[in-house]
Amino acid sequence: MRDRTSLPVDSVAPPRGDIFALLGMPDAGRHEAAAAAALDALRESARPVGVVQDIDPEALDAVLAGGQCPRETPVGRILPNAERLALYAVTLGPEVGGRITALFAAGEELAGLFLDAAASCAADRASRAVVERTLGRWGRERGVGPGTAALGFSPGYCGWPVEGQRALFAVLRPEEAGILLGKSCLMEPLKSVSGAVLAGPSAIFGARKDYPFCEGCGHPDCGERTRSMPVWNG
Repeated sequence: MRDRTSLPVDSVAPPRGDIFALLGMPDAGRHEAAAAAALDALRESARPVGVVQDIDPEALDAVLAGGQCPRETPVGRILPNAERLALYAVTLGPEVGGRITALFAAGEELAGLFLDAAASCAADRASRAVVERTLGRWGRERGVGPGTAALGFSPGYCGWPVEGQRALFAVLRPEEAGILLGKSCLMEPLKSVSGAVLAGPSAIFGARKDYPFCEGCGHPDCGERTRSMPVWNG
């Protein structure tokens, strides 16, 4: 099944604390107004939309192999035990990125910085929302049973090379959602996320931190990701 989905912008707008955390700033003080303005601008300019396509294990294995993703990675290790699989891409749309660029060009660096951080947080929340929606659809279709969990994995993280975007896009073809892939494997619009959704018993997602790439990881939130992953309970 292939599904194009729109998300309400309020459902992906992040709490102010997430913005401050991303910027490494205290969640209070003189920049409260900048955070509030960034959230207002995000709600005005973001148009979250995504595309999801179910995929079988052999096809996902080919996508991973085509993207030079080693089998000894979280996504490669989980794949043989997953019950349902999908590829996805989601974007906030081009307007928010244009607004960020315009703010920096006008010398409004603080406003641009906060809107950029808010949009990054929103893109991550949109990605998680797509994972949750996909799991819910599988549950309603009786494709998974109660207690099934789901997690998203993206090229550029957890040992899956960013060049894996090419193989993913060749199968998913998310242009209908306005998402394109550049030569450097950066997506356009920039505030976009792509990846694979894997669903199965929660035990298959146990977080490990002993992969070779873990030492240099700048996003050590794998424990929190597994603790907060959606679970279908019918």
